[in-house]
Amino acid sequence: MVDEINFSDLLALKKISPDTVVEKFGSTINSSFFDAANILGSLKIKGLVDYGTNTPGQNVINITDVGNKLLSDADLRSKEDIDNLDMEIIHQLGAGKRELSDISNSINVSQTDLAMHLNKLLVNEYIDAAFRNGVVNINLTDKGFNLEKEPPASKEGNSTSSNEPLQKIDSGELMVEPEDDSAKYVAEAEKGSVAEETPKEPQPSNANTQQVSANANNIANGNANTNTEAGQEGVKEIEDIKKINEKLQSSDAELEDELKSHLTKKSKKPAVAIVIVVILIIIVVVLKLKGVI
Repeated sequence: MVDEINFSDLLALKKISPDTVVEKFGSTINSSFFDAANILGSLKIKGLVDYGTNTPGQNVINITDVGNKLLSDADLRSKEDIDNLDMEIIHQLGAGKRELSDISNSINVSQTDLAMHLNKLLVNEYIDAAFRNGVVNINLTDKGFNLEKEPPASKEGNSTSSNEPLQKIDSGELMVEPEDDSAKYVAEAEKGSVAEETPKEPQPSNANTQQVSANANNIANGNANTNTEAGQEGVKEIEDIKKINEKLQSSDAELEDELKSHLTKKSKKPAVAIVIVVILIIIVVVLKLKGVI
């Protein structure tokens, strides 16, 4: 039953005073007698009010304990800070929605919570709510319109971003609070931690340097010895090549002498001599092409 309580019920309940009667309740909420009777009937069904049915005469409207508790809870919650739901309600109102039913359809929250937040905005003069022909009409005030354009979060950010020292008046003297150096200390501590975390490059010691230089000298001496041995082997190979070349040249000279002797002699078989000569010439030419001669 409590979940069915809406802002219309809460607003009507706040309009009831100790001397409010059923017959004049319509004029109190700016509605007709029949609209006022429907609202009072809803309040009585929900257990928020009670009234008699004496006729003729006037019947006083009494708020029940449930109704008083609802008013007390609404008063406590009206002292809370503006939150996101309040800002959403103000945004919907700024978009042109005025009736309670339009806001209820736009924001999917319980009717009781919506009633509490609307009451908070009403108490703090961000909105203006009134009955008109049994329907609640809600409008933004100048304060509510400015709140939509500049939410509380941005205001707090602007106030906290200022680092100017606060001034206090104490015993007739102007006291200036010292600036908070905690931010500076935090920054220095962060710089120190960063410096500790930065790895330092290892510097070689003198012993390591000497060892490295000794190794380098040994490698250089070994390379020099290797180069010397390689040079000696190369000289030996050159000498061997020269000896082979000399042998080939001597054999070539012998072949030429033999060829000349064969040419000077008269052969009984000239065809055989010619073949031998041709073969010798071919051998000489091949040896020259190979670079042996």
